[in-house]
Amino acid sequence: MEKIETKQVNVVLVYEENILPYVQIKIPDIQRKIAEIWDKQQSIITQFPDIIAIVDPLQQLNCVFQGKKITISNQDIKDFSERDLNNYLLFITKLNKTLGKSLEAFGFNYSFLFKFSEENKGNIIKNNIELINIDKIKLNPRESLLGAGINISYINDDTNKIQIISTPIYDESLKEMVGLTIQSNVHFYKNSLFEFSDLYKTFKIQHDGIIEKINNIFNV
Repeated sequence: MEKIETKQVNVVLVYEENILPYVQIKIPDIQRKIAEIWDKQQSIITQFPDIIAIVDPLQQLNCVFQGKKITISNQDIKDFSERDLNNYLLFITKLNKTLGKSLEAFGFNYSFLFKFSEENKGNIIKNNIELINIDKIKLNPRESLLGAGINISYINDDTNKIQIISTPIYDESLKEMVGLTIQSNVHFYKNSLFEFSDLYKTFKIQHDGIIEKINNIFNV
């Protein structure tokens, strides 16, 4: 099976109202939550009229508050299994409780890098191209299709929407497809966030499920 690397993950919380004015008041409390969870914290606050960002470079933590939405990113470069997801997700539950506002929805986003091995590259590219209706493109005889991406969405168990988007990566000549960047998101139609243990379990299950789905899509 090909190696699919997890590059970045984030959780998005969407509230029923603009939370920015409330976040401005709660910044000291949010910084205290970071300090409670991690022994060392070095959070940096950046404020603009319509956006607030709290960044902790030591923990690879990035929180962006804008309007009704918060995006909390883990930008660690370690393998997914080696990341400090426990504290990352614990912080998200504490952040949500600190704000104490009603949620409208929430979701998980995962970014992947899918590099093809020389052994399987030919089959993966063939499978990737077969996913589109090449007859509809109507290439002329002098043209050849180098690669293709997909954008699919589906409902899983009537509780959440999953989207997977792939974009080809080419070599230096820009003529040979060598991999895919894949963006995926899981959108939950819920107005309350999972408690920590369920959030942790669901976050990992969805991550592993999407990787399995990617492998199934490209028959690897």
